[in-house]
This record gives sequence, C-alpha cells and structure tokens, in this order.
Amino acid sequence: MGSFLYGGGSFDRGASPLAMKNVPLEKYLTRPGEIWGVPFDDCVLGAAHATAGTTLPGFIVSEVTAGYIQPGQESGGSIVFNTPATDNNGIQAQTGESFLPVANTNIVFGARIKLTDADQQDVFIGLTTADTDVAQSIPNDAIGFSIVDASANILYQVSKDGTGTATDTKTDAVNATYINLECRVFGTERVEFYIAGALVKTVTTNIPDDEELAFTMANVAGEGTANAMTIDWFYAHQFYIFNT
Repeated sequence: MGSFLYGGGSFDRGASPLAMKNVPLEKYLTRPGEIWGVPFDDCVLGAAHATAGTTLPGFIVSEVTAGYIQPGQESGGSIVFNTPATDNNGIQAQTGESFLPVANTNIVFGARIKLTDADQQDVFIGLTTADTDVAQSIPNDAIGFSIVDASANILYQVSKDGTGTATDTKTDAVNATYINLECRVFGTERVEFYIAGALVKTVTTNIPDDEELAFTMANVAGEGTANAMTIDWFYAHQFYIFNT
C-alpha cells in the first residue's frame, strides 16, 4: 500500500485537484468495499517497491523480450522502467483486471513520468485488458495515454472491442522532463483526460464496459538505445458514487 498524499497537490508536481475532486480516499480504511485499486504511491520507498529486476509488488510484471525495473535515485523517490539497448525491448507492469466502467462508479488513474528520448519510446499509461506487450500493441479494450515510437506526441485512447483509435492530445512529451498524465472515467458516460493538471479532452463514445481492465504502465525502446521511463508517482482508484 502506498501513500495517500498528493505530493503537495499542485498542478506541476502532484495529482490534479480536478481529476481527484471528491475521490473518497478515506474509505480505503473505513469502507474498503466502496473503493478499490492502487492507492496513491509517491515511490518514496523505491527500493521497497522494486529491486533491479522484474518485480513490483501488487503488479504482474512482463518483460517485452528483456527489460527491468529498479529504484530511482531522485530526491522524493521514483522507480524506473528500463529497456536494454535493443529496439522493441522493454518492460511493463499490470494490476489484476479489477476495473470496469459501470453506472454509479468513477475510475481515476494517473502517473507522473519522464522519458529519456520521447520520440524513440513506446509508452502506455492507463487501463487495458491483460496483455504481454501493451505499449506496442494496445489491446482492443483500453482507456489511457500512449506515446508511439518516432513521435513524441501524447495520444489519448478510448476503445471498446477494437472500436476507437489513439488521437493526438496536441501535447508532446519532452525529453528528461516530468509530465502528469491523469484520467477520470464517469461510469459509462464520459472519460476526461488531464495533462499537467488541465483537462485536454472529453470522450463519450466507445467506453469499454464489457471487459474488466488492469491498470498498466509500459515502456519499450524504439531504437537500439536504452531508453528509460522514470515514474515519480502513480495511482488508480475505482469507487462508488450515489445520489449524484
């Protein structure tokens, strides 16, 4: 279990107050049947989360041919998804498939990441069905952000049964620079995407409501160079909302 803190709650460093509005985090302790997922984890205990290998507590870690996770060396904590110096190799981490957009619930998720070489990496942050190489082949049911090798464009995607495509948010990732990627799913009605704390897109179609989804973080090299994804914090919650 990680921290419930928001790293100050600022738009530039912490989780977005807009994305996290009215999320009842206290219910993790008082009424856990009404909220579940991955509590906000600021990776302060990076070494406790990941040794240099292929484990991350609470996640199913898959190598895409080869890759590893290790603690970061930054003040405040971080973890690093490393690739070897081999194209199309990398690593990903998924929770169990425990998230499903349904009426009377919200889902919120996000991560603060930075990339070594943004236009030479395949990256995914979000919800998908279980798969062994999400970054390079996003499953048919997905909600999240992606970056595709050869472009630093940050894309958003909402797809159900293969219907729905990744679309440019008009925001680019910048090398070695943190960016906050967050999303809120309002039942089966709409999905809101936030970048750096600001709402950038609302989607109302192709919301995957017939497949349970896993929170996923993935990084794959897009060239013959070791390109890392550093994660400062991450979270994923689903919770019930009544009388709204």
